[in-house]
Amino acid sequence: MREPAALRLAPRRSSAVLLALSEIVLLLAIVLGFTTVILLMAGAPPLKAYYHIIMGSLGSWGKLGHVIKAWIPLTLCACGLLYTFRIGLWNIGVEGQVFMGAVFTTLVLRLPWAADHPALCVCLSLLAGVAGGGLWALLAGFLKTKAGVHEIFAGGGAVADLRPLEAPGDRLHERHRDLRP
Repeated sequence: MREPAALRLAPRRSSAVLLALSEIVLLLAIVLGFTTVILLMAGAPPLKAYYHIIMGSLGSWGKLGHVIKAWIPLTLCACGLLYTFRIGLWNIGVEGQVFMGAVFTTLVLRLPWAADHPALCVCLSLLAGVAGGGLWALLAGFLKTKAGVHEIFAGGGAVADLRPLEAPGDRLHERHRDLRP
């Protein structure tokens, strides 16, 4: 005898959430275990090393700000890569897209009227960043499909040519002298 439609049992969503959380906990345990083994092999005390990792990244508001400043672009790149990988494509030009997005955003933020209209400037800078990254992806895609240029040379190789555009004082090791041991 068949159950009426109203009485059918459906799996709970909480079991899916519990499964996802248990996967995250298991993954973190594996990563911490592997890192502990590496630290022990190197002769470093793991608890002291973990303490310095935490204090070096979250020990002050300034350090937390640096972590967030580096974390947000990486998270946005990961989201973009997840989308392209999900649909079966490869995107090895993420670095160039981020770089050109930053260049376009900086150009808008440097406009003389930017200080007078901050809300408009923020909106336009976000749009400029999207446009810069999109144009870079469009250029690499065009070179790949129409000219047969491999993605590594169309995207990543061209970014290496743009490195001299970086400001000399904008190197990571020069900005974070206070974080050195």
